[in-house]
Amino acid sequence: MTAPLFKGVITALITPLRDGKVDELAFTRLLERQIAAGIHGVVPMGTTGESASLTPDEHKQVVDLCVRVAAGRVRVIAGAGSSATDKAIELVRYAKTAGAGAETDEGDALAAQVESHVAAWRQNWTSAMATPMMPAIMASIQKRIVTCVSDQPSISKW
Repeated sequence: MTAPLFKGVITALITPLRDGKVDELAFTRLLERQIAAGIHGVVPMGTTGESASLTPDEHKQVVDLCVRVAAGRVRVIAGAGSSATDKAIELVRYAKTAGAGAETDEGDALAAQVESHVAAWRQNWTSAMATPMMPAIMASIQKRIVTCVSDQPSISKW
C-alpha cells in the first residue's frame, strides 16, 4: 500500500496585509510558527488566504514566499481558486513552477449548478493538472463533484 499524498495536519494560512500590501514578514512568522508546531502541510492562497481580493501578482508573491520559506520542510498545497477556469489553470501552472507540491481549487465547481457545467469544469481542470490536487469542495455539491472527478488520475485519493 502506498502512503497517502495528504496526511496529518494541513493549515489553511491567512495572508497578512499591511497598508494594502502583502506583509511578508508577518506571513513568514506565521508560517514558521505553523512549521514549529509540527504541521504537515500548508495551504497559502486558499479561500482563507484572501485569494479573491489579491491581484494575480500578489497571489504569485504569496505562493513564492510560502514555497521559499517552507523550503521543503512541509508540503505546500497552493490555492488556485477562481470563478474563471482559465485563471485557475494559470494559477495551477504557476504553483507548479514555483515548487508547490499540490494545488487545491474550488473554482467553477462552486458556481456550477448544472451537471453539464460540472462535467465541463472537470474536463478543463483535470486536463491542466500536472501535480496532485486536493479538492476543496462545499458540502452542498460534494457528492456530485467527487463523483464527477473521482476517476481522474490527478485527483488525490485519501
